[in-house]
Amino acid sequence: NDGRIRELVSIILEDFGFASLQVSSAKFFKAGENLDEPELIVWDLNIGESLNAFLKFSEMRAQGLMKKSKTLLLAGAEVKADVRSSIDDSMTCLCSKPFTPTTFRSEIAKLIKEKSDA
Repeated sequence: NDGRIRELVSIILEDFGFASLQVSSAKFFKAGENLDEPELIVWDLNIGESLNAFLKFSEMRAQGLMKKSKTLLLAGAEVKADVRSSIDDSMTCLCSKPFTPTTFRSEIAKLIKEKSDA
């Protein structure tokens, strides 16, 4: 159930001290919008719109936008290969679906550690 997964992810993020905001549309990253750059983005990628939006997000990052946001991508095997080729920085991490709460916590901890080491 997607709702239960979102709730679990929110609880884990709160344990790390993040305030979470759930957005159900990739339009959040529409170019040209004035966004407060979030510290961390957890993005559940699926085939189709989300993957296309991720590629657009990668372009925005290459242009210097959203450079400060750490990004944890949740992706199944069907999109992993497409996504992996677009990840070229320490600000983005991939967590394979399905994942356990322990795996999710570990990936968040890696991103936080990299930020503090930078």
